[in-house]
Amino acid sequence: MIIAYYLVKTPMATGDGGLGFELALAALGTLLGVAAGMIFRVFRGADEIPRSQAGIGYAALWIVVVGARIGFSYATSNSHRLQVWLFTHHIIADAITVAPIFRAAGMLVLRAAVLRLRAARLHGAVPRRRLRRDLPAGPTSRPGRPGPG
Repeated sequence: MIIAYYLVKTPMATGDGGLGFELALAALGTLLGVAAGMIFRVFRGADEIPRSQAGIGYAALWIVVVGARIGFSYATSNSHRLQVWLFTHHIIADAITVAPIFRAAGMLVLRAAVLRLRAARLHGAVPRRRLRRDLPAGPTSRPGRPGPG
């Protein structure tokens, strides 16, 4: 929901280097999302429902990504060299604000997609069973009558 808010409310900085900067960070986010999705362990639980488990590899990736974001935020305010580089490449403040959001969104969406694909490809994959708690209460959930969809 918050991603949609930023995509609608925050215009892309289409100035010379701003769009390229935003697209570069979005691409980086997709690559990081694929990497994050591959680091997770994906398995079937005792109830045959696919599960995922993050380990030390994902924690290390997360620390590096967050550390890089904090470092970049600090450097945009405190590094004269970076400020000159941003200025000479026409990367404005809007792009600096929006690009990390695109990176985070790309990482989030691709990580979830990779995990979903990996869960679907598990050996002996069967469709997820509908559990009693998944069915809505009411006449359609009684035995002998077809349930929802």
